[in-house]
Amino acid sequence: MNSPNINYVWAELIIEELLRNGINRFVISPGSRNSPLIVAVAKHAKTKKVVHVDERSAAFFALGYAKANGKPAVLIATSGTAAANYFPAVCEAGQSGVPMILLTADRPVELRDTGASQTMEQVGLYGNYLRWSFDLPAPSTEVTPRMVLTTVDQAVYRAVRSPAGPVQINCQFREPLAPENSGVDFTEYLRSVASRQQNGAAFTRYLPSTAQLAPQAFAAVSGEIKKSRRGIIVLGPMQTHAALNHILPALQQLGMPILIDITSGLRFAPGAQNAVVLYDYFLRAEKFLKKAQPDFILHLGGMPRSKPLNRFLQNSQSRYVLVNNLPFRQDPFHRVGLRFELSPERFCRILAQNGVNAASELLPVFLRAENRASAALDEWFNAQNKLSEPAILRSVLHNLPGENNLFLANSMPVRDADASGIFLPAANRIGVNYGVNGIDGTIASAVGFAAGNRQPTTAVLGDLAFFHDLNSLQLVRYSPVPVTLIVINNNGGGIFSFLPINRYEDVFTEYFGTPQNLDFKNAAGLFDLPYFAPRKMQDFRAVYKSAVASGKNSLIEVQSDRNENYAVHRELWELVTTQVAREIHEGTKI
Repeated sequence: MNSPNINYVWAELIIEELLRNGINRFVISPGSRNSPLIVAVAKHAKTKKVVHVDERSAAFFALGYAKANGKPAVLIATSGTAAANYFPAVCEAGQSGVPMILLTADRPVELRDTGASQTMEQVGLYGNYLRWSFDLPAPSTEVTPRMVLTTVDQAVYRAVRSPAGPVQINCQFREPLAPENSGVDFTEYLRSVASRQQNGAAFTRYLPSTAQLAPQAFAAVSGEIKKSRRGIIVLGPMQTHAALNHILPALQQLGMPILIDITSGLRFAPGAQNAVVLYDYFLRAEKFLKKAQPDFILHLGGMPRSKPLNRFLQNSQSRYVLVNNLPFRQDPFHRVGLRFELSPERFCRILAQNGVNAASELLPVFLRAENRASAALDEWFNAQNKLSEPAILRSVLHNLPGENNLFLANSMPVRDADASGIFLPAANRIGVNYGVNGIDGTIASAVGFAAGNRQPTTAVLGDLAFFHDLNSLQLVRYSPVPVTLIVINNNGGGIFSFLPINRYEDVFTEYFGTPQNLDFKNAAGLFDLPYFAPRKMQDFRAVYKSAVASGKNSLIEVQSDRNENYAVHRELWELVTTQVAREIHEGTKI
């Protein structure tokens, strides 16, 4: 190591140690105080770099990257409000269990609380959303370089161990910040870590361990399963970079309806005989609800997107078992009786290995409702050529090529995709920011998701989510992995039309609908993105297929009307609930 000054000795130690831990993606926002870190990344041959001037977007890129592959990206910001702009993505990462490493450059301690320029309190900035943080002192030869290495190793370990999440190393730097040569030979200072040069390994290696289910815990849950007569299974959001292929086969043997949320990553198996995916429609039918009350719920993963499903879970009086690898309380209805901190995949392996099985009286009930809903919806959608928001999501899911990702914005896109009932090829991956369910950073997250598993990605979002993240079109512009953005422009917040506030027209439009009266053709032009604006469903399908096949980053804008969208949804709900209720009324054993 031939470093010009002590700042660069430490910066190079930090970056090299991250690489030795297998972390090679760095997301840099320009600044001055973070110069040593930036130069260390820029000059290292093994680093993969993304430079983005907007720290907020940069953080969401890092979030999407880690969602795709489970490996944290490293964010590098200068001091002051630059670090504060990471906060929304840190909140999302903290609540959804996504690893992230923040290197926030800072003024040295003697300049804090003095009125020094671009100085603020960065220690404790992210509160309880961090898994771990450390305020690194300003570089000095009085401090052993081993401390720098063990700090980095601990940060990586705390970011990726369960529960995974964001960590921060706050890096104080005194001037000079540029790589000015101090004339000091640091060979003796680095002698204590010299052997590290030869072995290529991290200084401190944290070896993983596997969580197990204690015998008494297994006996408790297997007993609940075996005594159930009307059990159901709910699959919510999961960290889809984990191996999930054991989950459905293990659950299949329980003989229960398996309600699969689209964010679970498990709508990849059309052969799953017990799968139920149209519940968002028929759980609105009161006659069905009376027939379908469970005595046992096995819930794996996070909370599902569907409001009718969540209402169904809330109103049920059944025994409730929850399995998730995050330790946080996940019980908004205060119903959970047994809680296991274990990955759903590991839990299902244990079920399969021990041959746990059951049979639910509700399986034929749900499957008949699923079949009736599927037939009614297929007939309705096949007869339409008018653009509608449910039809757009259904079409995207039908036409998404294998080996392509789908990233869904919160509010209406993820709900419409969840309600679509479409299964995907096994090679598709779904990304959603489901931790805090915000619309911010959607474009950046989608680009990061594409980079994380190096697969072309389609992102579907509304006009407000698009407007909220316009700066991230620069990330799309230079993304080496193709990203197709589909913007459903209903001139405002479409989700609010589904809420009771929509009845109060004197305040609704200005304060909740918030129309921006924008189209995004010029935004596409500003960032050199091919732009398409289809007006009919057949045109949309053709444009979407062509855009994906082109291998280019592009923007498809679809105009929608919020009032018409609400009416379409109501028509579809009534269609399905009427069909299901008619079958019950006619005496069919549903």
